[in-house]
Amino acid sequence: MYVTVIGIILLILHVIICCLVYVGIRCHILKVKKHMMPMVIFIPFWGLVCCLILHFQIFIKANGEKKKGVEKLQVEDQVYRSILPDNFQDQKDIVPLEEALIMNDSKTRRDLMMDILNDHPQDYMEALLQARMNEDVEVVHYAATAMTELSKSYDTRLRQMERTYRRDPENYSVLEEYCDLLKEYLSQGLAQGQLERMQRERYSQLLEKKLAREPVLENYVRLVENEFSLKRCDRAGALLDQMEKKWEDHSDYHMLRLEYYALMGRGVDLENQIREIDKRHIYLSRAQRERINFWRQKQ
Repeated sequence: MYVTVIGIILLILHVIICCLVYVGIRCHILKVKKHMMPMVIFIPFWGLVCCLILHFQIFIKANGEKKKGVEKLQVEDQVYRSILPDNFQDQKDIVPLEEALIMNDSKTRRDLMMDILNDHPQDYMEALLQARMNEDVEVVHYAATAMTELSKSYDTRLRQMERTYRRDPENYSVLEEYCDLLKEYLSQGLAQGQLERMQRERYSQLLEKKLAREPVLENYVRLVENEFSLKRCDRAGALLDQMEKKWEDHSDYHMLRLEYYALMGRGVDLENQIREIDKRHIYLSRAQRERINFWRQKQ
């Protein structure tokens, strides 16, 4: 009889504990998941102990992360403050590249050119091209030196790439890398005159081979643009006819077709092409819309 009474009391106590744990989980007082309830119910006492241990571990960890987060913000704020200019005069010395090249302060122009030489000259090609026309002889010298060094670097890379390609002309990865290098080189504007034409003809040959292996839109676009640069509009027109069969609703095709008509001086066709773009509701990027607005104004 005595044992039975104790068992009933313990059972009632266990039910109360289970109810309290359930309420605590539902009210988010206990930082544990609902799937802990079966353990609390079916494993008296030890289920509750495990639940409390898990709760306090999560609680301590959460408080630690909050503290760590505050400390991290404080450190980042100190780092941010440490990289700010020491005084307002340093901020006044910061000027855009274009303005620095045309202003009368020769010291600022020369300091700018030295910074470009010591940094990554290939990222400042437009500034270097402008600097070559500057009235300051020293600035012109710096710009010419930077462009000469860049040209030598590209020449070395192109020779190495050509040797690699000749050893394995059927390797598509090498072909792709060669095309990318030529595209990068030609976009810098370092090659002029006959040298540029020679490199562009080589670029077209490689793109033709790449196109035969992989006739995708990007390869067509790059080849047509290069043919435009070579003034070979007949070849560009033939490529555009091929593109029309596959990508007649793509903005890149329509923009190249407009460029083609502009180069050929076919104003009526240019105007009709713009109407066709409007009629088809071709999606255009911001740069493409600006280009079409420019042609509209010309018309």
